This record gives sequence, structure tokens and C-alpha cells, in this order.
Amino acid sequence: NPHHPDVLRLLSSTYQKLCDWESIKNLLPELKKRKVLDHKAFIELKNRTYLGLLGNATVNGSLDKLRILWKQVTCDDDNVALLVDYYAAALYKCGAVLDAETLLRQNIQRCWDKRLVIRYGTLRTQDGDDAALRLLANAEHWLVQHNNDPYLLLTLGRLAKYCKHLEKARSYLEMSIKLMPTPDAYRELGELVETLQELKYASQCFRSGLEIITDNSCEIVGSA
Repeated sequence: NPHHPDVLRLLSSTYQKLCDWESIKNLLPELKKRKVLDHKAFIELKNRTYLGLLGNATVNGSLDKLRILWKQVTCDDDNVALLVDYYAAALYKCGAVLDAETLLRQNIQRCWDKRLVIRYGTLRTQDGDDAALRLLANAEHWLVQHNNDPYLLLTLGRLAKYCKHLEKARSYLEMSIKLMPTPDAYRELGELVETLQELKYASQCFRSGLEIITDNSCEIVGSA
């Protein structure tokens, strides 16, 4: 009885242990139809499956295969930001910077999500200073509706730093830290002021970022 829920559950478990994501992808419709997993577990499995498939295509460096695979991916409210973020990173690794930028920008405008905003700040282009400035200008448009978002301010700080607009970058990063101190913002600011020979301030930034990481680690250990 190949459609029995117990058989499907065991088959799914075996494929996962083998990292056979293609077989799991083919099994997903049957798992859903037979209600083998509850909604949350099914979404988690679907996410892992598509991430695994995208990861394999990225490792192989096949941009065409990556694009074909993305057309087969089904996104919904539970996983769209996660999958878009991962696909954008895969495109970027395969050299399709413009595609990654367009994908992120359109999805950020459609549905604001911190993961996509942060990913946008990591984009780098080989098309010269004008292209870099366009990245910064695009992100600055989002300030109209999200001027107090620490993740956007971190992204703006990174992009301004990339464009060598150091005073602007400094202002964005300091605002981000004021709203919500994070290790990433402190590291970016520390590196920036270090280039300006403000070594004492740089040391303070690096130390503050490290303290946040240490405090979070202690909380995790304590909760365990």
C-alpha cells in the first residue's frame, strides 16, 4: 500500500536522511493529499526541500538550472521571504547580481521583511560607481515609510560605506545602533571609524558588539 500514511512518512524520513531533495519534492503532493504531516511540519519540510534543491544548484554553479528550479518553487505566506532570501543569495553567488537586486527590491516593496532588507545591504556590483549609488538610492526610497527601522538603517549604512560616503554611512549606522544595538551594526561602524583613525571609538564599537554576542550566548546556555 504505497499511499498509506505510515509508508509515506517513513519514505519521507528516509529521503531526508539521504538528502534526496528531488525525491521529496515529488513526494510533497502526496504527503499533503494524505495529510501525513500537520500544516507546520509540512511547511517546514517543503522549505527544507526547496532550500536543499537551490543549494545543490548553487554548488554546481548552474544559473540556468537555478532559474528553472525557481519556477517550480511554490511560495506562500509561510515561506515566501525565506525562499526569496535564499534564492537571491544563490543568484548573487552565481554572478546574477542584477537579477538578485531586482528580486529583492520587488519583494521588499511588495511585503516588507527584515531578511530581505538585510540581504539587500550585502549586494555588491562590478558595474562601477553609478551602479553602487543606484543600490543606495533605491534603499533610501524606503526611508519614507520605514525611517525608524534599524535593519533598513543598517543596510543603508553598509551601502553608503560601500559607496565611500563615510559620513552618511556613519550617521545611518549610529541611528541603527540607537534604535537597536546589534553586533553587525557595531562591527560595520567599528570598521568605518577605524579607517578614520578613530581607534578608541572603533575599539569601543567592537567591544560593544562582542558583549552582545556574549550576552546572547549566555542566555541560550541559561535557558538550556
